[in-house]
Amino acid sequence: TRAGSARFLDRRAAPYPRPAESTIHSGTSSQGTDKNGGRERQIMGDIMDMAIYPGSFDPFTIGHYDVLLRAQKLFGKILVAVAADAAKRTVFAAPERVTMIREALRTVSGIEVVSFEGLLAAFMRTRGIRIAIRGIRTAADLAYEMEMASANRMLNTDMDTVFIGSEGRFAQISSTLVREIASHGGDISPFVPPAVVPFIAAKFPRSR
Repeated sequence: TRAGSARFLDRRAAPYPRPAESTIHSGTSSQGTDKNGGRERQIMGDIMDMAIYPGSFDPFTIGHYDVLLRAQKLFGKILVAVAADAAKRTVFAAPERVTMIREALRTVSGIEVVSFEGLLAAFMRTRGIRIAIRGIRTAADLAYEMEMASANRMLNTDMDTVFIGSEGRFAQISSTLVREIASHGGDISPFVPPAVVPFIAAKFPRSR
């Protein structure tokens, strides 16, 4: 498994992206002296103040972490929404996934982690959030996410979806891959933030 993991990640690189202090924006634009652009910046500040990053995160991977940090460069705050009633059967219960992600993000500010039930479009309406973030790893991901974005838009006309393409070295990393490696006693440390490793080890004693 160690040899196989080298195909997906350069072990010499940092194990996962480090948060940049400059990535958090206040969401409030300064009017300044720009008469033409001041109002536009204020409007964009209001729209871009917060976004939601939904998913099952079973478990939370460095691919998820990377998308999340990059989303911070676009939005003031991010709400990570863990689907409690995901259509697919999960290894980790929703409270476990929430705790796992909070531990992984302990040193990152401007991010809230919650679980939700029901339709994403309805949840976003109750929270007053207009933008959903989705990570795209492959062309198949894009096709599926486009369908979901269209359906969500029909359910909530105030909602839009922003796609963030995976960084190349993380493009093949998925929760499914991590679970598969862990189930066979492989080293999952290159694929998840360090804080997530103990959660996986508790479920898969053979993993490292």
